Amino acid sequence: MEKPITVKADELAQGIAYLANNSGLPAFIVAGILNDLYLEARKLASQQLRKDNDVWNEYQKSQGIDPPEVNNEDIV
Repeated sequence: MEKPITVKADELAQGIAYLANNSGLPAFIVAGILNDLYLEARKLASQQLRKDNDVWNEYQKSQGIDPPEVNNEDIV
């Protein structure tokens, strides 16, 4: 059995909190680092959503289904 995604997410959050709390860095530095990580993660998530939309739309077209128009430019 693969580890549930909720457990993976909790472990990640706990690990990040542990590292932040034990880094010895001031909170404003940790906050800046976490913000940078968040922005990068959001960018990657948006890229994945665009890719998934494209793959799904191509699949629907191959099945003779007219997929709804999704403007990937609107995905942030």
